[in-house]
Amino acid sequence: GIKKKTRKKKKKPRAPPPGSRLAESLERGLLAESFRSLELVGRGGFGEVFKAWHEGDRRWYAVKIIPVVLRENENVDDDCKVWCGPDLFQRLCQIRCPHVLRYQRRWTELCEDVRGALPP
Repeated sequence: GIKKKTRKKKKKPRAPPPGSRLAESLERGLLAESFRSLELVGRGGFGEVFKAWHEGDRRWYAVKIIPVVLRENENVDDDCKVWCGPDLFQRLCQIRCPHVLRYQRRWTELCEDVRGALPP
């Protein structure tokens, strides 16, 4: 007979438990609340870069989205394999050079929050 293929249902990511290190480090909805008119401008080894209008500052920014997998007892500062880490990021924020993109800030959100803010 003919075998019917069954698809495995993807598990919906769940929010970390309240009070966990990961939950405490999240700024859920910040991208969707602060930025409009996101437009993909590039992809690289660490993630994607979007041109985005910041509602509060009324300025255009380049926003880099770096996917990171974390456990509930971790936060993004615990894993520097996929990003530069907090110390180097602080130093990058202090660079003032016309040939280097100026770093402003960083935050952590759940992937479902970010996906909801990005263009299809």
